[in-house]
Amino acid sequence: MDPDLRTMARDRIEGHLLENRLTLEFKQSMGVGGEIAARVAGKGLTASGTFETLFHSVWHFEAEYWPIEAD
Repeated sequence: MDPDLRTMARDRIEGHLLENRLTLEFKQSMGVGGEIAARVAGKGLTASGTFETLFHSVWHFEAEYWPIEAD
């Protein structure tokens, strides 16, 4: 479970929150460079360069809760 979501649940229960806002951000970078150049060079070809891709997403949540009833 994501630590931010765990904190959100704890704050709701222990703090009796009626609303909450949360932002989750995920980033992952994947790059390819020297390995491709070396494989191409092994075939008698020469090439150089790099390739990089970035995966990035941002999620915004707004939660509104029912009041916690006291037993």
